[in-house]
Amino acid sequence: MQFLYPAFLYGLLLVAIPVIIHLFKLRRYKTVYFSNLKFLGEAQTSHKSKARLRDILLLIIRSLLIILLVLAFAQPFKAGDSVGSNKHAKVVGIYIDQSLSMKNQGINGSLMDQSKRMALEIIQSFPLETSFLLIQEDEYNNLDIRLDRFEIEEKIRVLEFSSASSSLNNLLARIHTASPNSQQLQADQMPIYVFSDFQKSFLEPSSLPDSSHFNILIQNLNPQNTSNIFIDTCWLTRPVHHLGSRIHLSGKLSNTGDQTYQQFPISLTVNDSLMAQTTIIAPDSTSTRFTISYLPISSGWQECELHFNDYPVDFDNSFYFSFSLNEQISICHLYDKEANAFIEAAFADDSLFVFSSYPVDAFPDFDFSRYQTLIISDMNSFEGDILTKLEEFVSNGGKLILFPPDTGSQIEMNRLSSKLRAPVLLEILNRQEMVRFSKEMDDYFQEISLNQKNQLAWPIFSKYFRVSNLDRNTRTLLETQTGRPVLVQTKYGNGSFSMAAFALSASYSSLQEHPIFIPLIYYMATAEARSPHLYNRIGSPKPYPFRKNNQRVNPIEFFDPNSQFSVIPQQESKQDEQITLLYLNDWKGEAGFLKAGWHNDYHESVALNYGKEESKMDYYSALELEEIISGYDFKYLHLHSGIESSDGSLINNSSSTGLPLTKILLLISLFLIIFESILFRLKA
Repeated sequence: MQFLYPAFLYGLLLVAIPVIIHLFKLRRYKTVYFSNLKFLGEAQTSHKSKARLRDILLLIIRSLLIILLVLAFAQPFKAGDSVGSNKHAKVVGIYIDQSLSMKNQGINGSLMDQSKRMALEIIQSFPLETSFLLIQEDEYNNLDIRLDRFEIEEKIRVLEFSSASSSLNNLLARIHTASPNSQQLQADQMPIYVFSDFQKSFLEPSSLPDSSHFNILIQNLNPQNTSNIFIDTCWLTRPVHHLGSRIHLSGKLSNTGDQTYQQFPISLTVNDSLMAQTTIIAPDSTSTRFTISYLPISSGWQECELHFNDYPVDFDNSFYFSFSLNEQISICHLYDKEANAFIEAAFADDSLFVFSSYPVDAFPDFDFSRYQTLIISDMNSFEGDILTKLEEFVSNGGKLILFPPDTGSQIEMNRLSSKLRAPVLLEILNRQEMVRFSKEMDDYFQEISLNQKNQLAWPIFSKYFRVSNLDRNTRTLLETQTGRPVLVQTKYGNGSFSMAAFALSASYSSLQEHPIFIPLIYYMATAEARSPHLYNRIGSPKPYPFRKNNQRVNPIEFFDPNSQFSVIPQQESKQDEQITLLYLNDWKGEAGFLKAGWHNDYHESVALNYGKEESKMDYYSALELEEIISGYDFKYLHLHSGIESSDGSLINNSSSTGLPLTKILLLISLFLIIFESILFRLKA
């Protein structure tokens, strides 16, 4: 006989209470005087014998009642032949799911606490000479270390949650391959007890490895709560963001519960300062898009946290993201002989920009790294190694804008386009057409007061170059009414190359004098070529793209400001894109922000969030697990409480064996209470 909650057995000490009462009970007798006591002696002796018998019966009933109630609360169960067919195993494996979803509440405390209690019960049911193997999330966990009963009990008691999501498939594969003694373990038919809530991400039926050499016993722990609210993703809705402009953010919030929230509050904190709040409707069992915006108060890295309150699952109540914000945008205008007046007028007097203008032969040292945007107009030829310098500038994240000259050949322009893998300019088309924004630009220009149905509102072109076919890295910004592109943008490396099929002169178009010219050229000068990499998921194989610094050759490292811990992650250089990919799938820390760079020179902020699979509250039921297991010729067993019967069949300690025993004890207790009440009344 074993007990699910043995701590309640200390209540057996309460049996001493009725014993003490019985031994030290004092009863006062009142003397009554009779005129004749001749016949009372015999009656008094008979009455004392009956009273003594009733007192002894009451003592026995009350003591037995306390014992039965204590045993009922301890929930006894019959363990049978210890662990059945596994009792002779030399080594027993124990695996407890440490993922964050195990914080969820079960019938008796958290799922993690339940797993620990059941694992300790199993360990105690094996002989003392049995060795144990504790299998943990850490892939570097040594599978050759054998523990005795007392060592593994201590390790199980101090097990903590892990931020990395786990998988039974990976666990079994690692057991097969990681241990030099795996062949001996297979020969011994090592039983492995697995305790998990069995989220659907924990088990992939289609890729289960062959475990016919192991005896896997599965303990499925079902949480009482399957409701949770979490943020699935977020993104910046506009490509232009800088100090002085409002930052617009969109996200997707998921509600897995069956309750709709009409006014669900979300707050936005930036660099530890509360910047915005909003409320949304969160329908039950669905995802909802929300928007929030804020006006930045400082430049540099924006470490942002979206926060809300949701209980009892609260580990994912914060969602982190980060991006860099420029205080001013540095722009340089290069030209051949004469600066373009429209470009000068657009940028020279705007405090958002630091604007410089040079004839190309007077530009100092051709060092473009100090600028974020280069605008080239009316350039008839590219001399020396300027093409190589321009390619390096775009590859490292710069924005290059090219307007061809009013007169001359497009051959020189095409040399630059070919180097940047962009479309080239073909023959000139002399035809009068109106131009309009492409559909890709609708979101950016939605606030411009321009009636798209009013054809008189659009700029007029009298001639333009025909553009060669576009590839997947090029998109159209401006097109004619017949759909011919006249302004295209190509991604190259970390930057972008915008090429116009027209010169900024009256002989080509009226665009430079049209109201849309300023927002159009601002867009090309400020919009990011690539969407900012806002966040990473802990445990995800998706890398973080770190922009290279050609002057540094040291390995890049991550630094955690909270724990003062630094680590050098796995790295992969992308020469063609001028970035280094940093892999975070081995990170075991908490969600938040890391610094990326070199010692004492951490100049990028990396936001980390927990894996969203942990937040979905999507579990296999016991029937689903049994159906999955039955489809494989593996030795997977489904347990309800962790103990296997002696004949190899499955028993249910808590619901099949333990619960009936508890009911019987409670029924006997109820009968004793009734009997004690009747006996006490008779005594009275």
